[in-house]
Amino acid sequence: MVNFGSMSTNKDTLKLLYSTQSDGIIWKLQLDNYSEILIWEIRSFDKKVSFSAYDFKHQTELFNHFRFEEEWLIGLVGVKNGIAYFHGYESEFSPVQKGIIAFDLIQKKIIWQNFCISVQGIFKEGMVVFDSRVSPRKYQLLDFKTGSVIQKINIEELNHLKVDFPQIQIPEMISSPNIWETQHRLKAKDLDFIVSYEDQNQSKHQKLEVYKNHELLLSDYLNKEIKKLSFDTFLLWHDRLIYIRNKREIVSYLV
Repeated sequence: MVNFGSMSTNKDTLKLLYSTQSDGIIWKLQLDNYSEILIWEIRSFDKKVSFSAYDFKHQTELFNHFRFEEEWLIGLVGVKNGIAYFHGYESEFSPVQKGIIAFDLIQKKIIWQNFCISVQGIFKEGMVVFDSRVSPRKYQLLDFKTGSVIQKINIEELNHLKVDFPQIQIPEMISSPNIWETQHRLKAKDLDFIVSYEDQNQSKHQKLEVYKNHELLLSDYLNKEIKKLSFDTFLLWHDRLIYIRNKREIVSYLV
């Protein structure tokens, strides 16, 4: 549900594609360039973690606040070709990741899992993993769909694998001696995107504005009543503006 009270738009120019509120803090976003799926991790103060996903290509919400049996010690690694990858943790008191679950976002089921290995990285050629029980590390390249070993990888080969970066545009930070005059700016197509800070009712608010030929098309708040400089901004992905509002809401417009 969109909170229209916090923003103004030129409806003839920017089309709202999707907006949804989360019951916790949006902790991480991952983008699937191939299936055009956005998935995000949500963590709540009562130590519950859930995941939501939206398919922009088919304009379909795949799931909302989905939870695994493990309620806290699990996190999002990445997503590729409609399959999301999740990791576990060695313990509640350790940030060290361990284990992999491959989850088909369309069929909504686990297609493979392995709790003895950890993810080193996701590359175009496959997923590189290692067994944390073995030292020095011995790397393997896994098939995304099956989790089977494609080949063993040494350090030299690892450095030549191609990182599968999402095709996004992000703003440039424009610093200022007065930190509250810091801006994030991006020019794309014929649009100007600006994130800045403003005073309102003795509070600081972080505001996103979109202009076309100096005409304001969109004005919205990323964060309200903040105490320190926030670096939450926005990204452009496949002609879509995507940002997080108040750390709890995903918002996207066609640009």
